[in-house]
Amino acid sequence: VTDELAAIERHVDRVIDGVPQLVANCQQFSSAAKAICNRWRDVSQMLSNHPLILEVLEIPQLMDTCVRNNYYEEALQLYAYVQTLTKRHDSVAIIASIAKDVDVFREIMISQLLKELSVNIQLQNCLKIIGYLRRTDKFSETELRIKFLSARDQWLSAMIKEIPSNNPLIHITKVIETNRVNLFDIVTQYRAIFADMDPIVPQKHLYYGITTLATS
Repeated sequence: VTDELAAIERHVDRVIDGVPQLVANCQQFSSAAKAICNRWRDVSQMLSNHPLILEVLEIPQLMDTCVRNNYYEEALQLYAYVQTLTKRHDSVAIIASIAKDVDVFREIMISQLLKELSVNIQLQNCLKIIGYLRRTDKFSETELRIKFLSARDQWLSAMIKEIPSNNPLIHITKVIETNRVNLFDIVTQYRAIFADMDPIVPQKHLYYGITTLATS
């Protein structure tokens, strides 16, 4: 009996000695199980949000398509959406990358809009283009006025250059008439577009972009 008790005691000692290792193994298993559960939860969440993630990743390509096809309203909506995402998730690298790509297409859109202001264009389209340019958040109101006048001056200058100069008298007459008619249209467009703005600034810059009359 004594020998049996001694053997049992030795077994108990070995069990006791192995308890810390058993506890450590259990803790390690518990940590691994938690990590697997967390990873599975993240994967499940990603899969459930896969359509939304895919839509966000496709925004730059979609904006490129909109800009190329002159769908400026849709392009600006995408730009505004990305700006909102950036404010909410400014630390997410993929969002920052998307915002950077979208900004490139915004610059292309701005260039196209300014180019459209440099051709023969009606007041209604001028109002629409200036509205688009405002929503790009690129220019201040003063800069926007100067951009408008510069673009219209470019168009007027191009018209003047097309007038034949063979006959000086006819040339001067047509230059004066072209300036008279189109300069009036430009001023009318300007006042209609910026009618609700502070009149002091427009007066200061009114002739900045329409220098053709003085230099012709």
